[in-house]
Amino acid sequence: MSEAPRLMYNNDGSFLLMSAPPMSPDEFVYESVGRVIGTQVGRVIVNMFGFGDAMPWYKTEIPEARPPRNQTYSNLQEYRIQENLHHIWSLDEDVWALAVQAAHDAGMEYWAGTRFNDRHGEAYAWLSEWRTSHPEYNIPDDSTAGAYGRHGGDKGSRALNYALPEVRAWKMGLMEEVCTRYDVDGFELDLMRTPLVSFPDIDEGREILAEFLADCRSVLDRVGEKRGRPLGFGVRIPGTPEMTHEMGLDLEKVLENRSLT
Repeated sequence: MSEAPRLMYNNDGSFLLMSAPPMSPDEFVYESVGRVIGTQVGRVIVNMFGFGDAMPWYKTEIPEARPPRNQTYSNLQEYRIQENLHHIWSLDEDVWALAVQAAHDAGMEYWAGTRFNDRHGEAYAWLSEWRTSHPEYNIPDDSTAGAYGRHGGDKGSRALNYALPEVRAWKMGLMEEVCTRYDVDGFELDLMRTPLVSFPDIDEGREILAEFLADCRSVLDRVGEKRGRPLGFGVRIPGTPEMTHEMGLDLEKVLENRSLT
């Protein structure tokens, strides 16, 4: 990777639920990366996966990662994001590839991003077939007494249990697909969503999480070797080592493993 940029801009994808459908390709590119073109931003990080469930917002080739086609909507934001996504999936051109190219043409890095866990409720969540087919992959109710609690018990508010190898493998599979499919410069995992409820035991989870990040680094190394250039890997964490440890990450172990670059 080149020298770290002076400024990084994180786009969590909210424009998809705030823009009236159908979004044109030009509107999509502007909302995803165009707003910061011509500024001092050197890296744009765009969340490419759904709220409440890491359902890909691009046209995935993983069948279980696709959501069902809903016939009715319970609220306006649910309507906007689903109709916008159905529209861009129907286009002949891939608007995500257009956004990556626009960033590169402007001299910026483009990183894909996703949330480690996300407890947005059903007003936001559009659950994939994998998520609805495997309720056993959710954190047990009696293990979620962390600081964040539950968001009113909505069906989309359950956290995934990262103590399970199946969950970790699923997340890495999505990471590998998006980084293989698009000419991204790196991948960011947002560990601030939702850190205290991703493992039944937070102390045991620290070791698992450190190993998981090392495995993610290996996935990106494999993709980079095939592509002929390395991919960066970053995580979003609290501002101090003490807070990072409290939220369940052994930062010293992660740095020792050289997982992050």
